[in-house]
Amino acid sequence: MNQNNTPDNQAARISYLEENRRFTRNSMEIALSLGDFQKQIHKQATHEQVFQETQSRINKLIPFDMSAFYLVDQETSDLVLSLCTPDSQTTFMEEQLEFIIDKGFMAWAIREPRGVSIYSEDHEKTLFLHVISTYSRIRGMFVGIFPDPEKKIQDISYDLTSIVLRNAANALESIEYYGLLDKQGLLLKKAHDELEMRVRERTAELTETNRQLQREVEERKQAENNKEILLKEIHHRVKNNMQIILSLLKMQARQMGGGKLMKFYKDSQDRIFSMALVHEQLYQSKDLSSIDFKNYVKKLVRNLRASFDQSLQDIVIKIDIEDVFIDIDRAIPCGLIINELVSNAFKYAFPREEKGVLQITMHSEKDTIELVIKDNGIGIKDNGIGIKDDEETKGKNTQGIQENSRGIQKNSRGIQKNSRGIQKNTLGIQLVQNLVERQLSGTINMVQNHGTEYRICFNL
Repeated sequence: MNQNNTPDNQAARISYLEENRRFTRNSMEIALSLGDFQKQIHKQATHEQVFQETQSRINKLIPFDMSAFYLVDQETSDLVLSLCTPDSQTTFMEEQLEFIIDKGFMAWAIREPRGVSIYSEDHEKTLFLHVISTYSRIRGMFVGIFPDPEKKIQDISYDLTSIVLRNAANALESIEYYGLLDKQGLLLKKAHDELEMRVRERTAELTETNRQLQREVEERKQAENNKEILLKEIHHRVKNNMQIILSLLKMQARQMGGGKLMKFYKDSQDRIFSMALVHEQLYQSKDLSSIDFKNYVKKLVRNLRASFDQSLQDIVIKIDIEDVFIDIDRAIPCGLIINELVSNAFKYAFPREEKGVLQITMHSEKDTIELVIKDNGIGIKDNGIGIKDDEETKGKNTQGIQENSRGIQKNSRGIQKNSRGIQKNTLGIQLVQNLVERQLSGTINMVQNHGTEYRICFNL
């Protein structure tokens, strides 16, 4: 009988074939599940879970008696034990690691792409070392104790073990990246929460500030309304008081009869009316800061004309004033100036009921106002005041009338009434000059050419 056909040999042969079939099946399962392994391993939360999954797959390829997984500490670069199977052999595995490092076997294992086999320190066991690394970084080390040395391990088992450990390294790297992403996510969430809190706080502050501003605006509007009402009432009362003064002057003038004193009363009435009219315009205006000067001049000239006799009916009055608005500080001086110069023209420019033209113009250019009052009357033979005469002095100022103990130093008798009687109205002309220079900070020029023209310039 053939020795190879003995029952013992047949049993050994059957056992070998069964073992080979089991190994082939496990290898195929591992090969087919490598993709799923990487996907599943990414979902693991800890390094221990990665190593447990890795160990269960490696045991299907090489049934190690003992195994340990070490991680590289990123700060110290030391190998730290993460998982040891069985737990009772932890001390033994730590001793073997020290031996491997001291003898330089660790550096050798790191350089090799596949696992390496060495004897243990007592030469009784065989150790299997395999680095756990990606293409860019070493993540750890696997140490396994081989089973019975007589048991043959196929080469494909080593190849598949390398693939499994590389997948484990990728999983460890993924866990680190996920940790960084989670950390960044937490930082971003924290920053987002802080930003939202700051936005809410700032929004609340702005809302409260806006409420305060709205309250202040309403209070200021109410105060402005009250102020406008008060100012209008003040202007109204000032105007009424001036009207009372006018009435008193009229009564006094009627009692005094005619003569020079009557004329003085009338001049005073006209001046007071020009000031009262400003307050009336402000009282009727929507804007208390300025008045419509064009409308004001029309009313003023109409009142002046009505105050004189019917001899002025043949005088044509032309008013050409832009739509300018002037504040009260300038409106009152301008009104008095127009009152004096227009009254002077009515009195002296057109004797013997002569026909004539009186022009009042006002134009603005940038911040400068030019007021011109011109007539084509008989003119003035002697200036007699401190107003520059453009025709006679060629740009030089003439000496004005100086007052002495008798009033006027200039010859007040040497000029006829029909030459406009300027010396008789010296007070009014001096008033005009003072108003222009002191109140308006402006200039006044007189031009005599087929009549008399006063040109007044001042800044707004």
